Amino acid sequence: MGVEAVPEERLAGEAAGAGSRAGDVSAETRPPDHTGTDSQLLTDLLRIALDEEAWEAFSRASAIRRAGRAEFARNVCIGVGSLGSEDALPVLRLARIDPEPAVRMHAASAVGRIPSSEAGEALSAQLEVEPDETLREELRLALERRSGRVK
Repeated sequence: MGVEAVPEERLAGEAAGAGSRAGDVSAETRPPDHTGTDSQLLTDLLRIALDEEAWEAFSRASAIRRAGRAEFARNVCIGVGSLGSEDALPVLRLARIDPEPAVRMHAASAVGRIPSSEAGEALSAQLEVEPDETLREELRLALERRSGRVK
């Protein structure tokens, strides 16, 4: 028992018939599943997540709302950190003062992945004002990793 080859004519006929019924919309013309996520930059999504009013408008009537604002912001911080881009520093500065410790922690982690002196200064500044002791310890470790003392 093997995989059967499908004649090219049949594939072409099926492709021509696809999307031809009333109400069908091709992938090229279909709107994104969630308005605003088709080409949003992660930094734009983080700005939205950090602003209660923008979050309300963005997540209204969407399954994305189930995660909650803080969890969504935390997840976006992780994505932003994966990029390691200095362009993300302004929005990560906003995330540093979020009321949720998990958002602040992942914002700090994202800043720690940016290889610039400005990012190191941002971590130091956050350490000075951070009220959560667990996060303060994470900030100390991030600064030590940056200086090469901890791997």
